[in-house]
Amino acid sequence: MINRLAQVSFSDYQKNHLANPVAKIPLSEWSKTIFTDQLEHAPLALIAAGQIKAYCFSFEDAPQELTLGWMGAVKPNLLDQLQQ
Repeated sequence: MINRLAQVSFSDYQKNHLANPVAKIPLSEWSKTIFTDQLEHAPLALIAAGQIKAYCFSFEDAPQELTLGWMGAVKPNLLDQLQQ
């Protein structure tokens, strides 16, 4: 499921950067970028029926300071469940 999350997030990232297209990079490099510094105890993805419905990468920029990074969802309201 981690590889699928990397694929989905990269595809979403590409779709949102059409004016300045993203370089083609190996999935392993993208995975390293998105999962480095990901908070271990923060919810990462909402999965239903084996499908990723929403995701949100969370980082700690400074001690006790949470940053919500790149996120995506099939329906925007599903992100609320990850951010509670």
